Amino acid sequence: MLSVAIILSPSSARTSAQSIARLTAPYETGDPGQRLYVRQGCYQCHGLAGQGSILSGPPLSASRLDDTSFRRYVRNPKGAMPPYTSWALPDDDLGQIERFVRLLQAGRPYTAVPALAKVAASGARPNTANTVADGEALYRRNCAVCHGAAREGGIAPNLIKEGKNRDASAIAALILDPPEGMPSLTPDPLSKAETDAVARFVATPS
Repeated sequence: MLSVAIILSPSSARTSAQSIARLTAPYETGDPGQRLYVRQGCYQCHGLAGQGSILSGPPLSASRLDDTSFRRYVRNPKGAMPPYTSWALPDDDLGQIERFVRLLQAGRPYTAVPALAKVAASGARPNTANTVADGEALYRRNCAVCHGAAREGGIAPNLIKEGKNRDASAIAALILDPPEGMPSLTPDPLSKAETDAVARFVATPS
């Protein structure tokens, strides 16, 4: 892996941080560890819920690494994961991320996300209206990391072509019963209604 050091001026560093914050804001909660997990890009390989994928990164929600091993691995990882030096990720920030990962391993409740507190209290699952716009939002949170933000493909197939060759019901069937190499997304994080919304979005011409 080729590493390139880039030195930013204070103003350009601030601009870069602000740009990252704007891009990641839709995925963040009020938890400082979760916010760092998102802003440092951990979710792009390991998933927002730490569910992982055999195509992008191992599940963190099931990791058995102890605290020392976890920190050592982040600093000096193996495989395709980039190293997170103490300059890029200070010890305190790494500690916050580790704390968040431990919450995932403990089965973090919906109430950890303020907007879902009322839903959790009622015992109901979040339900999303079955519109293409809702499907796009769900796609960006759960599918874009592998299939690309514009469905152009990446480490997983191009979905623009799939949308032309399959209707929404066929795409939903694939999500509900994924082929080898694709992570299971139902019933969590996607309900049946949310799966249908994603399928309608993928089947809609871009």
